[in-house]
Amino acid sequence: MRASLRLDEQEKGQRSSTVIQEVKYNKNANNRSKWNGGITLPQRMASACVGSVLTSLLVTPFDVVRIRLQQQEMLFPPGLKNADRCCRRIVFWEENNGDIMAGVRENSFCSKNSCVTESRLPNTMTGISKIAKNEGISALYRGIGLTLLMAIPSNVVYFSGYDILRTSSPLEKSHPILNPLLCGASARILAATSVAPMELIKTRLQAVPTRQKNIRSFVILKMVLKNMWKDLRDKGPSSLFKGLQLTLWRDVPFSGIYWAAYESLTKWFKRTRLLSSERDDLSGSSPFNGTIFTRSFLSGSIAGITAALFTNPFDVGKTRFQVASEQDPKSFGTLSTLAKKGTTKASETLGRQPMFKFLFTIYKNEGLGALYVGIFPRCLKIAPSCAIMISTYEVSKQFFKKVDQGRSI
Repeated sequence: MRASLRLDEQEKGQRSSTVIQEVKYNKNANNRSKWNGGITLPQRMASACVGSVLTSLLVTPFDVVRIRLQQQEMLFPPGLKNADRCCRRIVFWEENNGDIMAGVRENSFCSKNSCVTESRLPNTMTGISKIAKNEGISALYRGIGLTLLMAIPSNVVYFSGYDILRTSSPLEKSHPILNPLLCGASARILAATSVAPMELIKTRLQAVPTRQKNIRSFVILKMVLKNMWKDLRDKGPSSLFKGLQLTLWRDVPFSGIYWAAYESLTKWFKRTRLLSSERDDLSGSSPFNGTIFTRSFLSGSIAGITAALFTNPFDVGKTRFQVASEQDPKSFGTLSTLAKKGTTKASETLGRQPMFKFLFTIYKNEGLGALYVGIFPRCLKIAPSCAIMISTYEVSKQFFKKVDQGRSI
């Protein structure tokens, strides 16, 4: 009898101790969730690392093709599928030696300027095939190191900033659509500005075509850095942020539209219980919640494609601006002759045009379609990257919450 009483007292003591621990955990969890979604900064960094690695390995080839499709308009006269085009230092790599571009030669039209024979990429899949065949598979993953180096801190700043701004905003309850739009846009400004120099290096690194498979990425990177060092000496630190204005015009509306669409879609899925099941993984010991993963995966991909359709013109402008030569258009010499022949491009007359004027020049000279060049590979990149990143992020939060609770995994 006494033994059973002792056991009852021990069980009560263990239960009360467990309740106290759970109350303390829930109190701490509430404090954490108020500011950072319920997980610590190191845990958030780990989540960002996992998502960044997965998305980079999957979508980098589409990113390379997108940049090639967008910048090749700077190399060709309108309407030509294949052309010998006098580059006249339209793109930055023409300011360097011709070691990278095999087949460089001169002709009577531009005896003092290097010209390059370039095969136009007609579409995404052909572009992937041509790049892999002519330059090797590694060319499709050029800049992946910079992508990872840039994506991890960028995503930490981006997601942490969004969570903090969203949960502390006075608009959270009164404006459920406007709040994520404004918070997502603000978080993107911080993230894009913090990695702008690395984004410039990555874009230029992926833009340079080669004609030899044995040309290493290190050689191209050395050329890119040499060119940027020259710009830094001539124009100052502002040259490291070239294209940031267009990057912000692309990324800030993208993030606002993305988060507004994502939050609306996830709430719709929850309300309709379209993706819910009777068996909820949260009730068990497993940290993986299939419903949360599927819901965030679909919402992220749909929201990403929607945002991409609205912001692609800014993406075209950003790519062209960042790979264009810093040389003043007036020093091109025979640009007026090219204009009379109908071969001038908007990118040849960059100068210091305002963003909307720059995009309008592209539209005027090349048509509306030029502003949506690369939209297909961009969607192929954005849909899985947004889906994987946000679903990994949401599932990782559940994982770390389970770890913090001390449950078996």
